[in-house]
Amino acid sequence: MEHELSGVARGRIDASDSLHDLAHKIGFHEARSIEDTVSGLDLTCLDEVAHAIAARRPVTVLGVGASGLVAKDLCQKLQRIGQQCQFTSDTHLQLVQAAMRTPQDVVIGISFSGRTVETHKALALAANAGALSVAITGNPDSPIGQVVSHVLTTTAREDELRIGALASRMAQLAVVDVLFARIAQLRFDDLDAALGVLPRD
Repeated sequence: MEHELSGVARGRIDASDSLHDLAHKIGFHEARSIEDTVSGLDLTCLDEVAHAIAARRPVTVLGVGASGLVAKDLCQKLQRIGQQCQFTSDTHLQLVQAAMRTPQDVVIGISFSGRTVETHKALALAANAGALSVAITGNPDSPIGQVVSHVLTTTAREDELRIGALASRMAQLAVVDVLFARIAQLRFDDLDAALGVLPRD
């Protein structure tokens, strides 16, 4: 409430902000985006996706820019528990990978706006190939939300000074973490074997 009554809740970074104000604005909006995203998450939809992946269906993750970093994070998490998963930052290869999917595959595209052209094209190809298609987006009515069978919605304000771009990435990571944790939970009995083959520092 204190933040809501102050300039912190506006989220806009001004040239006159102190470092204290800047840090609190970022922290406030990232925390709020995570809370709002988890509160509004379609858990039934997420569970369907988690069960499909837990059944060891191959996964392809799509995303560019900041969303590409989140896509890479999800891919690495899944690979660490022995899940077949692929991600490339090359958008041309993303199109190739998407076009080669089958009904046995799961394809997850990440875009906060839902209007990223490359991600939309790749998801459409995967969906047309019959793959279980998933969008993680801040706009379920966006182009990528319209071509997939499953939508996981994130919540974050995109403000003028782009502080929202930080919050939106945290919201995406929150969805990825919940999805990954659910998959790991469903494959709990296999985790020790999967983690046991990883090199240790």
